[in-house]
Order: sequence, then C-alpha cells, then structure tokens
Amino acid sequence: KKSSGINAEYGGELVLLCEPIVVFGTSPTATSALVQALVSLVAPLRFANDYRPYFTIHDSEFQEFTSKTHTPSRVIIGVTNPYFNKALQHWPNVIILDTDPDKTLRVLNPKEHSSSSLRGKPGFYTRHKPYLTKDKQLKKLLRGDRQRPAEVEDILVRRYLTDLTHTLMIPLEQYISSLMPLQRTINPFRQPPLLQQFQHDAFIGTLTDAALKINTELKGLKGNWKELYRKFLRSPNFELWFKNKRLEANQRLELLHIQQLCDADIYSWKLNKHEVEIVDMLLWIRDRYDALGALGTHPQLQSHLKNHIDTLLGVVPTDLQSTLKPAFNL
Repeated sequence: KKSSGINAEYGGELVLLCEPIVVFGTSPTATSALVQALVSLVAPLRFANDYRPYFTIHDSEFQEFTSKTHTPSRVIIGVTNPYFNKALQHWPNVIILDTDPDKTLRVLNPKEHSSSSLRGKPGFYTRHKPYLTKDKQLKKLLRGDRQRPAEVEDILVRRYLTDLTHTLMIPLEQYISSLMPLQRTINPFRQPPLLQQFQHDAFIGTLTDAALKINTELKGLKGNWKELYRKFLRSPNFELWFKNKRLEANQRLELLHIQQLCDADIYSWKLNKHEVEIVDMLLWIRDRYDALGALGTHPQLQSHLKNHIDTLLGVVPTDLQSTLKPAFNL
C-alpha cells in the first residue's frame, strides 16, 4: 500500500502518538498492506505498540479490542469481517479502504461513518485535531508532477516523513546530550555515573520559540509543537526510544569510565595501601573487566586491565597470590 494514499497530516500524528486505528477492507492483503504502511510512517523510530495487519474474531484479544467498557487498546488492526463494523464503532480512528488503492483517503467526520456495513464511504474517519498545520512542502510534493508514477511518489512521501521524524527528534536529542555527566566528573575508582533523569517539564522548557523556529521553519510547519511533544512524551513510542537512548548513553559512560581506569597510575596508587585495599581494587578491576565484555570487543582496554591486575598481584604476599591467581586467570 503506498504511503501517499494515507493522509500524512493525520496518520503520521496518530501513529506517532500510538493512538488506536482500525482499518476496514475487503481483503486481508489490502488491510495488511495499509497497517504495515501506517506503522512505517514513524520511521526511523520503531513503532512500540502492538499492531495486527489482519485481525479476526478468532484472535485471543477479540474480547479486549471490542469491549466498549474501557478505552480502545492503543493498537493498529486490519479487519475484513463486517461484524467489526459495529463491534469497533466506538474506536476513535477508522479507515475504510477504497477499492482503488491509488486513491488518497479523505479525512471525514466520524458521524458520516455507516456502522451497518462495509459499504460505508471510503475515507479516514477521525476525531483527531492535528497539532501541526497543513504542510505546504508536502502539499507541493503531492501536487507536483501529475504524471509521476505512484511508486516514485511513495518514495518521496516516505523520505519526507522520515525527514520530518528526524526534525521532531532534534530537540529531544539535544536535551539527552545535556543529561550526560561531564567527563571530568568520572572517577575511575568509583561506580560509573548514569544518564540523569529525563524531566518532562524541563524538556518542554527548552522548547523556546526561537529553537522551534530553527528546527521547523525549513519544513514549512507551524502549529502547537509543545502540545505535540507533551503528548508524545506520554506515548509508548517515546518510552521505547528513550529506553534505547538511556542504554546507549549509560554504556558510553561505562566505557569512558573503564578507559579512565585503564589510564590510571595503578603503580603509584598501590603505594602505602593496605592488603585489604589492594584486594578490593583487584576485585573492582575484575568487575570492570567483566563489564567491558558486554560493551563489545576492546582488546587494548582488556590488556590494560590485565596489566593492572598483574601489578597488584605482584605486591600481595605469596600465600595470598596463590589463593587469588586462579580467580584472576583472565
């Protein structure tokens, strides 16, 4: 299913914010293709929520997804069974496919949706009000060459949406960078520091009009960016993205910490140290050696840590050496 057939203004925001969407079609092939296309709208972000390209009454979540006693699950599903037209009538975002796959789906009022059959007017029925205004750049892109093949237009729209997602993430990337502890605060003889806590209000406070203008004006976008970010910060897509960013940041800090330990003057440190302090340091370096193994292949750093261990083993009493050496046979 081509991306240009989806209203990017509405579809992109709904998928970004992990809002529930149901796609009605006459064949599993059609619904599956569009569900996959919707999920791809947030690339290069990975869609964090569940999605079912072809959902049936036999799926285990049937009761959960059709229940009207609670808010619809934040999933994207494709269905063909006419029963779902009534069973999913309470879902806030409904797409009814056209038999012509090349037609762009119009955004329509949910009240226009016929719940009696799949013969309802094809369109994108939603109560969602976009936080961003219509993008002149995208409209110009879609109104460009009328003779342009659908496949080419699809590539252009996907490239545009990927670029838009990158633009959205720029302020978040900048804020994450500000949460990184300074390298000079890293002490090789203490636990490595961690990325500071992400404060939603503090991040929103960084979104000055000037900063937003720099990041968005080139895209021809205007609108309530702060509210869009507030909603995005409460979405599973943000949670997954930040989880991966935090892991990457903490691994980077741990590697910097190990590098500083490798550069430390262990020979001078061991002078006038008690035996118990040296054993504690040996255990600490062994712990850092094991941690390094989870950070990729770093033979030079491993060699430095082994040298530190050999240096410290050389100053403990001989009887203690025979006890410790098997544990430090790296």
